[in-house]
Amino acid sequence: METKQNTNEVEEKETLGGFLATLMLYIGIALIIRFFVFNITSVEGTSMIPSLQDGDRLITNKIVLFLREPRHGEIVVVKAPNGSGSDYIKRIIGLPGDHIKIVDGQVYRNDEMLMEHYTSSDNTQTEYQNEWVVEEDSVFVLGDNRLPGGSNDSRLFGTIPMDDVRGVSMFRIWPLDHFGTL
Repeated sequence: METKQNTNEVEEKETLGGFLATLMLYIGIALIIRFFVFNITSVEGTSMIPSLQDGDRLITNKIVLFLREPRHGEIVVVKAPNGSGSDYIKRIIGLPGDHIKIVDGQVYRNDEMLMEHYTSSDNTQTEYQNEWVVEEDSVFVLGDNRLPGGSNDSRLFGTIPMDDVRGVSMFRIWPLDHFGTL
């Protein structure tokens, strides 16, 4: 009788140990995916209107930045330069070496006017500076909401270090009626 009871206890311990090992493996995989592969990003505010709305949920790909540099026109999540610990969602307008200029409400990159179908206004305003050269290992980002006060972006704080680009937003998952690629 004691042998059967001891055998059952051993089997229960092995089953529990196997379950805990499997659970830890799944938690480890989930954490690796969360911190190194992709993240779900929530849009807060109106700086990306009309492309993105307050409350939209996006899949942000983090691993792509280990495989290649960001590209012009991509929507990215960047570390806010004000030290608040929050993130901003913006569009890449300039990459290292690009010369960005805003003249009469139009954005130029390397002396070519950008055709920006995604903006809220044909009149991009800037209050202080209207010309930038993007430094090495940096990006120049703008929100799509170009109305006065519509977006805190590189017009106000300058370029963003490439290390502060957290990921490329590639897919909207919410709301369902706007589900799809960006």
